[in-house]
Amino acid sequence: MFTPSEVKIILAPWEVAQVERSARAVEMGGASNIHADDAERMAKLVADQYAGQAGEAALSKYLTGSIDLWRDTRKRKMLHPNRGDDGVDLLGYCVDVKCSVARFGPRYNYHLWVRDGEFHPRWVYVLALILPGGNWSDVYLVGWKRAESLHPDEQGRFGGLMRGLWHLPVQPDPERIARLGWRS
Repeated sequence: MFTPSEVKIILAPWEVAQVERSARAVEMGGASNIHADDAERMAKLVADQYAGQAGEAALSKYLTGSIDLWRDTRKRKMLHPNRGDDGVDLLGYCVDVKCSVARFGPRYNYHLWVRDGEFHPRWVYVLALILPGGNWSDVYLVGWKRAESLHPDEQGRFGGLMRGLWHLPVQPDPERIARLGWRS
C-alpha cells in the first residue's frame, strides 16, 4: 500500500497514550467535515479524532525529534476547545497536517483536501495516513504540497461535502516528505 517515498513515523506506546487522551478530550460530537450522516460520523468519531491528533504528533516528531511541540500546541488549543484551529497544527510552523484512516484502499485514492477556513497562502499542507485495523502507532507521512499547488474544485467534480474544496490528488505529482527540508 505504501511506497518508499513515504516516511513512517512510529509513535512510542507512551506517545500513543497521550494522543489517545488528547483525542478523547476533544470528542465533543461536533459537526464532521467528512461524514454527512450522523450515525456514520459518530461510529467513526473516535478513530477520526485519533487520526487527526496522531498526524500532528507524528509531524512534530518528524520535524523536531519529539512530540513536545505537539503537546505544547494541544495545551494552548485546549484553552478554547470549542474553537477551530484555523489550520494551525504546530505552533510556530505554517504547516497543516491532514491525517486520515486509510479506509478506501491505496494512497493513490486519496486527495489532500483543505477547507477555505484552513487555506492560507504560502503554507505547507501535509497528507498523513494510518492503516485501518493496523498498528495505531504507525503514521505514514505520505507527501506535502505548498498552498500554491492546491486547486479549488471549481468544476464541482467532487460532490457533497467535498464540492469546492482546495485539493490535490496524491498522484500524479506528490512531493516526498523527505524533501520538506527541516530534518531531511
